[in-house]
Amino acid sequence: MPGSALRREPLIVALVGVVFSGFVVAVGLPPRSGFEFLTPPVLVTIVAVGWSYLIAGLVLRRQERRRSVGMLLLVAGGLWFGQWLALSDVGWLFALGMILGNRHLVPVVHILLTVPDPVLPRVARWVVFATYAVAAALSVATPFVLERGCSRLPCPPGTPTPSAPAWFQDGFHLVERSGTSLIAVLVGVLLIVRLVRGDGATRRAVAPTIFAGVVLAPVYVVQQLGMLGSPLGVWVGIGVHVLIPFSVLAGLAWSRWHRVAAADLVRELPEDIRGDALESALGRCLGDPSLRLLFPVDSTAANDSWLDPTGQPVSVTDAPQRVHTPILRHGEVLALLDHAAAASEEPALLDAAIAACRLALQNARLTAQVQAQLDELERSRTRLVTAVDEERRRMERDLHDGVQAHLLAIGLELGRLRQQAADHERDDLRHGLERARRDLETALDELRGFARGIHPAVLTDRGVPAALEALAQRAPLPVEVTTRLGRYAAAVESTLYLVAAEAVTNSIRYSGASYLRIDAGNSEGFVRLDIVDDGQGGAETQPGGGLEGLEDRVAALGGSLTIESSVGLGTRIAVVIPVVQP
Repeated sequence: MPGSALRREPLIVALVGVVFSGFVVAVGLPPRSGFEFLTPPVLVTIVAVGWSYLIAGLVLRRQERRRSVGMLLLVAGGLWFGQWLALSDVGWLFALGMILGNRHLVPVVHILLTVPDPVLPRVARWVVFATYAVAAALSVATPFVLERGCSRLPCPPGTPTPSAPAWFQDGFHLVERSGTSLIAVLVGVLLIVRLVRGDGATRRAVAPTIFAGVVLAPVYVVQQLGMLGSPLGVWVGIGVHVLIPFSVLAGLAWSRWHRVAAADLVRELPEDIRGDALESALGRCLGDPSLRLLFPVDSTAANDSWLDPTGQPVSVTDAPQRVHTPILRHGEVLALLDHAAAASEEPALLDAAIAACRLALQNARLTAQVQAQLDELERSRTRLVTAVDEERRRMERDLHDGVQAHLLAIGLELGRLRQQAADHERDDLRHGLERARRDLETALDELRGFARGIHPAVLTDRGVPAALEALAQRAPLPVEVTTRLGRYAAAVESTLYLVAAEAVTNSIRYSGASYLRIDAGNSEGFVRLDIVDDGQGGAETQPGGGLEGLEDRVAALGGSLTIESSVGLGTRIAVVIPVVQP
């Protein structure tokens, strides 16, 4: 609307209100026959209800996103005053007032079903359409039923009463009572459903209006059934209509109160607040506990690549009643708010909350991106460990199926040649072949041990407990093994075995231990391995040593390896790895 017209609007509305208010008071005092219930307090209430619609409409017309609701309130106020033309002694004014009777409820229904989102769902759209259609049909048909109505109404002389068949007039009254009552019930049900299904922001935005509608709907139905005839019923039937404009203004006041909350957020929000705490603070400020705070993966990320405040990748999909609001800084997307559509109905509040959090958002974005990079590094290290294990298993298979089988064939051939030399009494040749065969068997035993050290078959077939038992049986010192383990991912099992094998080897070679104990178990999502000996101690990781490599391997799986090795008190190696059952 042009600025000049918008400035003139209050004057026009005030003039209309004054004229109609004066008319209601002038024709209502003293009340004529048939309108005895219009006492001076009731007339004052009628005028006050009309002005409440007009004033609320003017206030909302000043709100950019609520101008349509403001216009509906102004129309409702005009129709509220217009229906009281029925108090006139002039016939055609009386008929016009009867035509406009309760027609102010048409924009009221529209308001109830559109606040706060002007986009109507399908069912609500049909209810609004039916309300307008039924109201238009009843308004056109009203003059044709006044003939019967004037037998009980104080119709003034000259009232236009064109005749209509009895069935038409019966149908009119059926639609007026039953049809409009059904619409009122549907409106009440839709309001309750919206309140139940809505998120926090929607409930906050519509709660006052829904309350007014839920009260108004049954009162209207009872009124249509003729059950509000007492003086108290008159007060209820008239006064309940004031709830609509006041409920809309209450929602506006609630929004302004939350802007104060946004101002408090500016003063109290620490710059180093964690991303998840910032997400919660924004949700509370906007009244939307479902709000999600998302960050781009990097400055060149696609629009569908986002991280949550903890750095975990998430997806953003379109959903009913959800809005995605980007937060920009120097033309770059700093963050994305995934929130309820109702929060967009308060753009000033949304902008204030974003402005309050902009610096904290920048820090939270950097934290989320760094965490995502660390997580990816952790995943890449885990993939590397898995790839190394796969390569170990491949080497073990190649040694077993290739080189070992070939050496066995050579040994058989040497045995055959030795036998031939013995048959031909070639003792020198026979002794040489025998030495070669023994050397080959020794090499084959060493090769088998090497293959078992790379990745023992028992580890793949029966898991860590059996592999540790086999390791203990081959050791030249007593080894006590206690295990409470199941099956785990291959990378976890091979890591546990390699740590145990390295610890046993070090105890045998360097510590002078006479006893070694291995204890392995699983508790609270972690697998734990303890290896203790009674040797001389003093063990520590060396650059490029076996323990250092195993320490990195355990860290790659998100675990830790610690060494306690005081001189003269033995050595304890403890491993803790988070696990997921395969």
